[in-house]
Amino acid sequence: MISDLTPDEMERIVQRHVDALMEYFECVQILVSNSSPEGTESVSKGAGNWYARQGMAQFFINLDRSETQAHKIAEHTQPPPPEEGEEWKPR
Repeated sequence: MISDLTPDEMERIVQRHVDALMEYFECVQILVSNSSPEGTESVSKGAGNWYARQGMAQFFINLDRSETQAHKIAEHTQPPPPEEGEEWKPR
């Protein structure tokens, strides 16, 4: 079972994948987490251009935040179309 991984095992697995990906890419950043009875364990490993890794992480967070906000705005401004019929279509 995945949750049976120790923090050291998680670190080794992630490092192995960072090393493998670095054979093909200029930089790599991996973030993973795992729940266990003791709580949530997380590992962050990266290699290569530190500035590019920082930029990728910030871009990912900002993109995710923007998409979440866009979905919430759409929920409040656009009523969902009816399940059946075509009354919802503009004429």
